[in-house]
Amino acid sequence: MPRAERPWWNGVTARSGAGRSGNGETVRTRRRVRALRRHWIPRLRDVLAVADLALEEAEHEEAVRRRWAAGAGGL
Repeated sequence: MPRAERPWWNGVTARSGAGRSGNGETVRTRRRVRALRRHWIPRLRDVLAVADLALEEAEHEEAVRRRWAAGAGGL
């Protein structure tokens, strides 16, 4: 089958076999990816959730102040 007609996953198993043969760079890369997935990504998601909550609270407070100011100015 010509290269352009092969599905994208056709060469994946051949490439992934390189890590099993002891290729040091592949092993190190897999460790880095595993560390990202297990440690850094969850931590960053937690930090993002805290920042999102703080932003939502600040927006809510600002909206309340604007409504209060608009109501107080009309008196």
